[in-house]
Amino acid sequence: MNRRLSSLPLARWLVGGLAVGLSLSCGPNPPPDPDRYLPDPKLAREALEKSLQAWRASPGIERTVTTIRPIMFVEQQQPAGQRLRTFEILGETAGYEGYRRLLAKLDLEDPDESTTVAYYVFGQGPIWVYRAEDFDMIMHMDKTMMPAPPPAPAAPGAGKPSIDDAQP
Repeated sequence: MNRRLSSLPLARWLVGGLAVGLSLSCGPNPPPDPDRYLPDPKLAREALEKSLQAWRASPGIERTVTTIRPIMFVEQQQPAGQRLRTFEILGETAGYEGYRRLLAKLDLEDPDESTTVAYYVFGQGPIWVYRAEDFDMIMHMDKTMMPAPPPAPAAPGAGKPSIDDAQP
């Protein structure tokens, strides 16, 4: 019986140590690295340049890409068919975690205008090139910002009183 009592403190120490060791290994996972989808600065610049070159070459280019391509270009702020005459990539500016923010000067025609815009570039395959306003609009969209649905077409017999319209 003495032998049994003397081994009890040792067992408590072992169980306690095991519990502490396991609880330390069960902690929360570290947060994911926000830069895991961040393209290399040179690749980000090249992706923006290729996107703008494609727009300049063809004003009718699909500026909201619906099929997966190596570079996904999203630019909805300019009217469809507006030509990009010239562009100059001004460089990268500070952005948030997870994307590169590049500024570009765009010279447009039909109508003529010159504007400096920001593009967010992120992803590893595909690389996404988003006009900043388009991306911000998507990130802050909620039901109140969506346009009202068009009125439903009138059904045959619409406007005529029905049994449901009768008052008791």
